This record gives sequence, structure tokens and C-alpha cells, in this order.
Amino acid sequence: MQIKKIKFLILFIFFSITIILIFNFQNLKIFYNYIITKTYISPNFYTNKNKFDYKDKNTKRELAELAYYFTKNEKQITFKEIYDENFLFENSDEEFNLRKLKFRPNFFLGEKAYITIDNDNLYIINGKGQIFFSELKNLNSKEVIFKKIENNLSNILGIDYLLNFKDPIKNILFSYDNLYVSVVSKSDKCFKLEIFKSKLNYDYLNFSKIFENPNCNSTFNNQAGGVMAQYKNEKIFVALGEFGALAEKNPYDVSQDIKNLKGNIILLDTKNFKYETISYGHRNPQGIYYDNFNDVLINSEHGPQGGDEINLNFSIFNEIENFGYGQASYGYHYKNKFKKLKKNYEIMPLKKTHKKHGFKEPIVYFNPSIAPTGIALTNKFFNKKNQNVLLLGSLGKNTKEGDMSLHKIVLDNNFNFIERTFKVLNERIRDLKYIENENIIIMYFETSSSIGILKKN
Repeated sequence: MQIKKIKFLILFIFFSITIILIFNFQNLKIFYNYIITKTYISPNFYTNKNKFDYKDKNTKRELAELAYYFTKNEKQITFKEIYDENFLFENSDEEFNLRKLKFRPNFFLGEKAYITIDNDNLYIINGKGQIFFSELKNLNSKEVIFKKIENNLSNILGIDYLLNFKDPIKNILFSYDNLYVSVVSKSDKCFKLEIFKSKLNYDYLNFSKIFENPNCNSTFNNQAGGVMAQYKNEKIFVALGEFGALAEKNPYDVSQDIKNLKGNIILLDTKNFKYETISYGHRNPQGIYYDNFNDVLINSEHGPQGGDEINLNFSIFNEIENFGYGQASYGYHYKNKFKKLKKNYEIMPLKKTHKKHGFKEPIVYFNPSIAPTGIALTNKFFNKKNQNVLLLGSLGKNTKEGDMSLHKIVLDNNFNFIERTFKVLNERIRDLKYIENENIIIMYFETSSSIGILKKN
């Protein structure tokens, strides 16, 4: 009798496994990949070419599925402190402390993630549109728990699109009890930047579309911009990139076409959904900051090769400023497979001055390029009198040129450039926020999927 029971149990287990294999093969495959990846791939596998070919599309897709599947079912995630050191900026005797809080493995959050803050909380959105938050007071701990807020972005965009490693999520912003997310959406082979809004609700975020660029692209391009900043009266600034116009079938200089919106910075009224153009002639803004005290809009943008810029706009409502791209730039066109360089310069000549051709000059340009990202005015943080200090993140991969570094840009009281120094962090700094009440800088490091917290000693 006992033998029969054992045989029955074995048969039951066998048939159960068979059913799982037949009806849930994909999840089983993902689980297997998870175990193998977590066990055998190093925490820094994005840069470990011996174990992982990041350029392989099939591998990227599998990792994207893996990330989504496991993070989808998590109610919270934990960041653990992995780094705590002091350092000095160049030409300064002020000492700062940098801590890193890391969530492993890397791919759980995706290659890109963005942050925003309110008075009490830090919010993170990953490349899959998943949103997590933690109280700011928790950031002093060795381990920080982030709780997940469920949302409907995957229903709106489609999970297949989110898992295609296109990085459609471009930014997140908290403003007036609402969360805003910028996204490159797809419909009928048409890609365009859209803004979604949801009332802040920790149980569920129900996003709805409040803006879309009526001018779309036939191909996906990361030069979409998408960064946002709070203004007043529930209005927000939105910076739109020019979407890589030279790669289009019928390329033209869209950045100088004010009616196209590509390459524009707009002010969007989130109550009635109306907008107005504030400036144009931008390539790919990746950082934006509004200084209420001086009434100045600051943006950092990716230019062509050797043409990254920081721009200031003091004429937000007096006149529409033109910052020159693609007629003026201190950089040069990247060689590409779509068009010969001669054709590029016919469409976008990139003259080596702005002012002489009626355009607004950048206050700083970077040659070689550093791929600038998040930016903030941080006067209180550095305790400077009669000066303005900007902190700027960068991407790239060449630290000698200022890539993967935190840049400190000093301006005088009238916002004229004085000097630039940088501290190499060996991290691609995707996003950066200054919390004035706490007097700390929070950064998202996409190289290690970490949160960086910078304090003054």
C-alpha cells in the first residue's frame, strides 16, 4: 500500500511538471534565466563583455523580460549601501561625502531610470514604467526600502513595446500633487513624445494623456528630449528633442521650424492642456531646471559631436528665444549610415557662432562632448556669495573628457561663466536632483543601477 502511494505521488509530480512546462513555459524559462543570471553574471555585467554581450538583441530582450517579470510581482525593493567615501572638487578645499545605494541585480531596474521628489519622498521610474518611492528620511540608512506603486502605463503603451529595449520612458516629475511621465509612444509606425498625468495615489496611479507632439517620426530615436520642470499654477516646462531628423527619409532642419515642436521647449498648462513655445533651436535636451528666484530657465542638451550645451533663458515670456540648432553649433555632425556628411551640412550647416547669425549663445559648450544630463542650481549647497553654481551630470564613457562625471559650473551673479571643474565618479549619471531643504544632491547612476547621495561634510 505504501509503495502504491509513493508511485502515485511520483506520477502526480511528473504530470504537474509536465502541465507547467506546457502551459507556463515562458515563465519557467524566465525563472531559469533568472537563477542562471543571478548566480553566474557579475553585478556589473553590463560592462563585463566576457559574460554578457550587451549588443545582442536577443539577449537584451531576454533580460528585459526577466526584469519585467520579477519586478512586476515585487511589492517593494531594497537598496543597500555599497559605497561611502569623501572627496574634494578640483580647486576647492570643501569636502563632500558620497554614498551609493544599490539594487541588485542591475537589470531589475533597467538600463535607464529617472527620479523626482516631493517634500517627503523620492520617486523612481524605471525603463519598464514601474514606479517606486521611499521617504527621504530613510536615505540615511544602510538599507532603504522602496515601495512599488502600481500604475496603468504598461496597459497604455503595451508590454511588448516596453520590453523591446527602446527606452520609451524619458522622465518623471512631481508637481502640485500630480505625477507626470514623458514617453515616446508608438502607433502605426509613428513615434512621438507624449506626456501622461496622474493624481498622486499610493495605491494606484491612473495615468491619462495630456499632451502629444502632433509631429511624429517614422523611426524611434533617442534624441527625443522629454525632460520636465515645474513652473507655477500647475504649468510645467517640457523640452522636446528634434528626434534625429537627419535619419529620416525626408530630412530637414526641424529644430528651426517653430511650428513643428521638435526641438522646442514648451510651457504646458496641465489643467486645460494648452501650451506655448518658450524657445526653439534645441537638439536633445536631457536636463532642465527652473530657478524661480531669478526667473530663469536652464537646460542642458546633447549637441552633435563636440557641441553639447548649457543654455539660459531669461526671456521666458518676453520673446521666443532661438538657440541655433541646426544652423549654429560648436560641434560637428556625427558620421552615420543614413546620409553622407555633405548632405548633412547642406541641411544643417552648423556655423561656429550663434550671436552673429541671430541666435542665443550657450553659456557653456563642451568640446569634446560629455553627454550632459540632469542639472540644478545649487547655491545653498556650496554656500557661495555673489555666485551661482550649477551641478551637472554626464554620461559617455571617456572619463578624461569629463564623461561619467559630476560637473561643477561656477557663474557670476549675472550668470556669466567663470569656471568649470568636474569629479570623475565612473558612473553614467542619468538624473540629478537638488533637495534644498535637506541640502543634499540625489543622483541616479545607470552604470550600477544605484542611487547616489551627495552631502557636504
